[in-house]
Amino acid sequence: MMQGIELQALGVILYPPVWAVVVLTCVLGALVGAVNGVLISIFRVPAFVATLGVMYVARGIALLMTNGLTYNNLSGRSELGNTGFSWLGFNRIAGIPISVLVLAAMAIIAGLMLSRSSFGRWLYASGGNERAAELSGVPTRRVKITVYTLSGILSAIAGLVLSSQLTSAGPTAGTTYELTAIAAVVIGGAALTGGRGTVRGTMLGAFVIGFLSDGLVIIGVSSYWQTVFTGAVIVLAVLMNSLQYGRGTRKS
Repeated sequence: MMQGIELQALGVILYPPVWAVVVLTCVLGALVGAVNGVLISIFRVPAFVATLGVMYVARGIALLMTNGLTYNNLSGRSELGNTGFSWLGFNRIAGIPISVLVLAAMAIIAGLMLSRSSFGRWLYASGGNERAAELSGVPTRRVKITVYTLSGILSAIAGLVLSSQLTSAGPTAGTTYELTAIAAVVIGGAALTGGRGTVRGTMLGAFVIGFLSDGLVIIGVSSYWQTVFTGAVIVLAVLMNSLQYGRGTRKS
């Protein structure tokens, strides 16, 4: 979109402003998230299978649209009115990078939603015991669709920030990030079975993963060994998670 949308029937190329690109990207992310929510809540497709399958579909569509190529030079041109996309990735406010401010804002909003709203309580209840929540009057289907839609929007925002930092849009950008996200939430104390977890813990888990990756680079560890260490951390975190919550389940 930043490089123009060609309408062959009309013989014109549209150059949407940056705010329109951001809005359309978030809408597309919400649509993909809603598809996940419908598959999981209405058609009872296992969550892991549905999200993994839709991810591969989206990635395949991106490869088809770009022929596997990366779109560079997303800075735009002033005469076309589509400049300013690099603002997300490089500008600062009071010395703080915009990307950090976006992350902080999303974390605060999500934390308040989970801890101070009825929707947050519904979400925890649906994750802990969906059947019990449904019998208690919680609209579990609506909660699932909503939370997956919100997840899609947040993923779209993350993609916008990443593209702005790279000043390019590639169909393979963000590959394996899903494993990093799983590791972050598990290290942060979230239960894979659902019903437990906090935004604060997830942020701490993400910092641990980031410090681990940066530390291995600083001490000169091979990139191949970095993959090994990251995978080992993920397995260890999941093991500790299973032992912790499995013990609590047996006691109850």
